[in-house]
Amino acid sequence: MRNVLIICAAVGFFSFTFSEVVRFVYNRDGIHVEYGKENGMLHTKYTSYWPNGRKKAEGQMAANMRYGDWNLWDSTGTLVTARNYETGYVWTQLYPITMWPVTSRTWLVNENKGYSLFTKIKPDSVTMTARLWRFVPYAQFNPIFANDAVEDTLIACRDRGVFQIGDDDQMTTLLSLAEFHAKLNKCNTNYHVIGYKVKEDWWYDSKKQAGIFSIVAICPVYYAKNQRDTIDLGWFAYDETLRGKLATMYYVPTYQTGFPIGVEQTFFLRCFESEVYRYSNVKQQTIAQLYQGHPVEAALEIQRMEIQPLEWEHDLWLKEFR
Repeated sequence: MRNVLIICAAVGFFSFTFSEVVRFVYNRDGIHVEYGKENGMLHTKYTSYWPNGRKKAEGQMAANMRYGDWNLWDSTGTLVTARNYETGYVWTQLYPITMWPVTSRTWLVNENKGYSLFTKIKPDSVTMTARLWRFVPYAQFNPIFANDAVEDTLIACRDRGVFQIGDDDQMTTLLSLAEFHAKLNKCNTNYHVIGYKVKEDWWYDSKKQAGIFSIVAICPVYYAKNQRDTIDLGWFAYDETLRGKLATMYYVPTYQTGFPIGVEQTFFLRCFESEVYRYSNVKQQTIAQLYQGHPVEAALEIQRMEIQPLEWEHDLWLKEFR
């Protein structure tokens, strides 16, 4: 069992500032992956290995998404499949070569409502699912946090009765307006949110041969007025109403002359730094609770769950092409 962290400097790509790329190696329990992160997001080359040391999968990551050429080999070193990713959800099969090019587009833009959505998924084509909870920490140049616009919109829309808010991520108990403001009054609103909790589903669509993340709900997190505790303001369903609001919000970095960055698209494509703090388990516990008193094991489990959906997808590719 070993876990190695290697740091190397590089020029940033798909980011708002120049920053270093941090290299990671995870190697335990039959999973051996080497990858890089920039601004907290999966970035640069990603390589996984079989237990015998041969390469299993290799390709480029950019802002948490696959990009460019990706190859998958079996444990003997034989190429099983090769793809080229235009974006994380649009790819073309390069191998095996077929008479007609095989392409997949798993998302498109709703022109009427202005936000992105996945193409129709049939339940019988979903062969694996998982539920994850992430924490997205405050980052100055992340569009989600720009000018406090998202949190202000959430609060304003709740006051007008546009959104219903769950007291927990199951949305089993809804907060009344009075209860919502009682929570808000306990928050230190003189300072912006310290981050967002995100509840998301991951599933694998065998027809599209793609793993897909879909956000279910988000929760703003504030410091309490005592500056020691944190408060979950409430869970907002990431539905058409909320996505329609976010789709109207754009941000252009002051020192970048490129196109505006949509807030909804940032959520949809998950272009943010995050850390998995919980995943579905029979005990319904967070990673910290599962590994209470064992911080190193907890840190390794957080790292494993960051790369695990990619490795699940690689294993499912192998089953489909054999």
